[in-house]
Amino acid sequence: MHAVSLTLSPPGGARPSPARGLLFVAIAAMLSLSTALLGLHGLHRQTGFGAPAGALVAACAGLGAFAYGASIRGILAAPLGAARRWSWGRIGATSLGCAAVATLSFAACRELHAASVLWLVAPWWFAFSAGLWYATAADWLKMRS
Repeated sequence: MHAVSLTLSPPGGARPSPARGLLFVAIAAMLSLSTALLGLHGLHRQTGFGAPAGALVAACAGLGAFAYGASIRGILAAPLGAARRWSWGRIGATSLGCAAVATLSFAACRELHAASVLWLVAPWWFAFSAGLWYATAADWLKMRS
């Protein structure tokens, strides 16, 4: 849903071509599935790696955010001339924020004995959306002045 809404309502009003939008949504879905499978595989083999579960959740959340941000930059932003908004530093900051939020929500999930995956997914999307705002806020504020 996030990828579809991002494709249909980019900042600045310029829209990507329908083929490019469809490509982005398909890649976002594949990234989401592969990151989830990587995390589940890692949690399944957790004892072999010796890493705590929170570290695996943080790595998957950060990796997923970085890949998603890179796909936004390459597929949506670059053809519209907006790749400068999505600098690698801003994508990295967003990825670190998503990793931190996922780790905190995983800890809260364990503490509160919540079994729903929404305890991990919803905070991650809020953190990524805040990163999206961070990446485009300077241009938006300039347009308003």
